[in-house]
Amino acid sequence: MRTYKKAVRMIFIYLLLTAGVYMFLESCCNSYNRMAEEKITPASIVISEKKASVSILESKMSFSTEIFSPESKFYLMAYLIVPDDVRSMTYLLTLTDSKA
Repeated sequence: MRTYKKAVRMIFIYLLLTAGVYMFLESCCNSYNRMAEEKITPASIVISEKKASVSILESKMSFSTEIFSPESKFYLMAYLIVPDDVRSMTYLLTLTDSKA
């Protein structure tokens, strides 16, 4: 009976914390600037052909994505190191990705 109460209490605390984090993130995503009425996004990423730009609140960072191109040596090394199940799942996800 004692372990049952502990398990129920742990599940309740987990659900309470998860709901709190979800509500915090939801309020951050839906908050608006009252002066200009533009939406505030906590984090965003924009990926172009050879450049990725990440912005977190007011900080922006850009980096090159040429290292992930299929012609680079890093791509080949990562391809050989990754387990087969991850590789096959990635392949299946790329097949189902629709660019319509």
